Amino acid sequence: MHSLVFLCAQKVVSHYATLQDALGFIPKELYPVLFKAAFLDKRTPSLQQLVQTWPFPVLSFQKLLRKCQHCEYTLIREKPNKLCIQAVILGVVTYLTKLLEDRRSNKRDLQSPLESLELAFCYLLPNDFAYLSQSLHTPALKKLDLSGNNLSDILLQPFLGLLTEAASTLLHLDIMECRLMDAQLNSLLPVLGRLSRLRYLGVFGNPISAIGLKNLLHRTLGLLDLRLVIYPYPVDCYGEDLPWPPTSSNLLNGSVDEEKFSRVSNELQQMLLSANRTDAVWTTNLCRHNSLDYFSL
Repeated sequence: MHSLVFLCAQKVVSHYATLQDALGFIPKELYPVLFKAAFLDKRTPSLQQLVQTWPFPVLSFQKLLRKCQHCEYTLIREKPNKLCIQAVILGVVTYLTKLLEDRRSNKRDLQSPLESLELAFCYLLPNDFAYLSQSLHTPALKKLDLSGNNLSDILLQPFLGLLTEAASTLLHLDIMECRLMDAQLNSLLPVLGRLSRLRYLGVFGNPISAIGLKNLLHRTLGLLDLRLVIYPYPVDCYGEDLPWPPTSSNLLNGSVDEEKFSRVSNELQQMLLSANRTDAVWTTNLCRHNSLDYFSL
């Protein structure tokens, strides 16, 4: 079921010229409805235009594409249209490029930079990361969520490049269920160590060993602002029937040896205690994540 507002939004985004004319007086509260209508109907030019003029500091796929009062469809769990994803990324690139040009021109009417980018479960490609990296010469992102994208293969190096560009401002990094194993984690650790303002790190759902988690903890002890890490159950705490390499579903549904995990958990807590970092919470509890607001970290 669609509301009258949503039906009108579909009509507006179906005509790119009409949308361009309308954006000058449309209330910013209608942007989320227009975004969902454009995404649902695959109106890529309109989608890019909406992102280029986005009036909010946060652009969250999870919130924009979920069920709402105007449209009952939940698009976030479906495989997204690749052209729509690229249109959003191009819009972000244009937005940040304009921001850079405005700064160089010392314009007084400068818009606030985009602070949050959530591209979870979007099946990103290396070119997508290239688009984003090009406009992060002056880092602006505070929150980056790439959960559900496979960062274990060809996306690893482009991801590291993107992370390096955002290193000076990033507060919140979600890379849950990204198929990261110890080898990929070891490649990631030097870049993680440069995220000097990082306050939250989510790595739940990745097939990492107990040794890998200890290395992660050791290499992030110097991040003094890091307050919360949501980590996965170590793969060596599962039964011998765990497939390899395990999928996110295997990890979520597999049987964990609680005695083994308790030992690993205690060792991690002891490492924090020895380093005088009891202010940092390391947990496997996803409830912490669901109630998290990175603005208040």
